[in-house]
Amino acid sequence: MNWTPDRIRALRAHARLTQRDLAELLRVHRNAVYHWEHGKRAPNAYSSRALDVVARRQKFTEETDDRQRAYLPSDEDASCAPANEARYPLRGDPLRVSGL
Repeated sequence: MNWTPDRIRALRAHARLTQRDLAELLRVHRNAVYHWEHGKRAPNAYSSRALDVVARRQKFTEETDDRQRAYLPSDEDASCAPANEARYPLRGDPLRVSGL
């Protein structure tokens, strides 16, 4: 899957993960997820593959992506967000990316 900033943000929202949680699953620094979501950097091959695994385990598809984007706040709305994101529980079984 081609990982655009909007698609990464939609996957994270779909899985109800914070940037820190997603970073821990992918074994990257939490700033990497921030940079991906803001278009400052793109995930490398390892991270793209790990994102594919997370998406597959969360049943995140192109259709889910399109529906999820409709509910994501715009960058203008982000300034109204609380400084500390609340942690949300994972759907279903905990994600494991250790098989990479």
